[in-house]
Parts: sequence; C-alpha cells; structure tokens
Amino acid sequence: MTTKNNALFGANGTWIGDGSNGTLSTSSSDILIASDTRSPFNVMFDVVDGSTESMYFEVDVIDLSDSIAIGVVKKSELSPGYRTKGMFYNGNGMCMLST
Repeated sequence: MTTKNNALFGANGTWIGDGSNGTLSTSSSDILIASDTRSPFNVMFDVVDGSTESMYFEVDVIDLSDSIAIGVVKKSELSPGYRTKGMFYNGNGMCMLST
C-alpha cells in the first residue's frame, strides 16, 4: 500500500511499525507499508510534540492491493497483528472498536 504522507496536521512525529515482519518506508511525500503475511501490519504516527487538542489527519490511498483499516491508537496499545487495540474504520462502512 502506498499513501500520501499526510502526517497529523499540527504535530511533529515519526511513523513507526508494530515490530512485526512488515515493512515501512517513508519519504517526504509517501509512506509505503507492506506485509507478506495474512496478519495485519500496524503503523502509527508517534507524536513528538504539538497540541493534542488541535490535531487531525488525512489519508490518501494511492495504491492498495489488499485491505486497510485506518484509525487511532495509543502507543501503549500498538501491538503486532490483531493484538493492536484502538478505534478503526475498515472501509466497508463499519467502525471497529478493539478492546
């Protein structure tokens, strides 16, 4: 999957992976996320500084060969695969809350 790098507006930070065997590479304008397993590879934008009251994000999916869920997660809840806990939108009209 390739997305346009629309980092959280109003915040500085770094994209990080969940520690599994997926790949994450970033450039000034793109994020490339790939996984060769059927388990999700989770990434998050780790905010270094900025106001948590005025941030928002946008994602433009440029190329997608499988499926995607986009949402929010606390850094302490980012885990490999389906163990990540957060709130996600998976594109089929459903909002998932993982606890």
